[in-house]
Amino acid sequence: MTITAIATAILLVPTPAVAATPTTVWSAPGLTAASFSVDGTLALLTVNTSAGGRFEIRQAATGALVRTVTSPEKFTGATISPDRQVVAVTLNDSSSGLTVRTIRLYRASDGAVLRNVRTTATRDLTSVDISSDGRLVAAADRRTYEQGGRVHVHRVADGTTVTVLTTDATTGAVRFSPDGRYLAANVRLVVNGQFASVVRVFRTSDWSTVQTTGVGNLLVRWTPTAPGSGTRRSCPAPPPACSCSRCRAAPCSARWCWASTTRCRT
Repeated sequence: MTITAIATAILLVPTPAVAATPTTVWSAPGLTAASFSVDGTLALLTVNTSAGGRFEIRQAATGALVRTVTSPEKFTGATISPDRQVVAVTLNDSSSGLTVRTIRLYRASDGAVLRNVRTTATRDLTSVDISSDGRLVAAADRRTYEQGGRVHVHRVADGTTVTVLTTDATTGAVRFSPDGRYLAANVRLVVNGQFASVVRVFRTSDWSTVQTTGVGNLLVRWTPTAPGSGTRRSCPAPPPACSCSRCRAAPCSARWCWASTTRCRT
């Protein structure tokens, strides 16, 4: 399934293999960002306006509105927990007179605020994710290329800081593995004067770095391969000048394009 969200959030589903164009199932005018719950039953849609932030929870199959929640603060990231019980958003809380980058946890059933988790982030939190067991929430702090990025990990139950992970450069997104054993973060480096992306994978038992992918890789998703395990799946990013549309349209795989030859390689 694919979600497209540009001014209007539109849910698209694949049509039979003989057709090349997805079919629009429903749309939600005015929403600008969207994601699915892990089980695919709910869609979380968000938008920021001059009045603040708003998120909507909708049935993924029909678009039926389940819950609408508004906030005077604008959202910089949002996710729904794997058990669909909690919505986590990131925002800048200035109620004290100082800007505090905050993870706010809402109860999905009624939109009540469960708690505000204050972080030590010095730049906007750009991504947030909740572990599969619902115990941990992680958010990415981009900071600067000179300082390096950070990932803030807190307990959902009480907001306690578990750890603050550091990366070599700015951090763009974070995702827990389905079994909760790993946390992956997109990291953007500057190599030879150009942006380059890598994925840093941390082990959640001791927060050590398990691996860092090669330059040019972007984290797409985690895919479970068996009960209690998870496999990181990443795709090489095609060069910007690449004209090989077949590679660009291909599903996540080991295909990429070479601009000089416009040939696909595997």
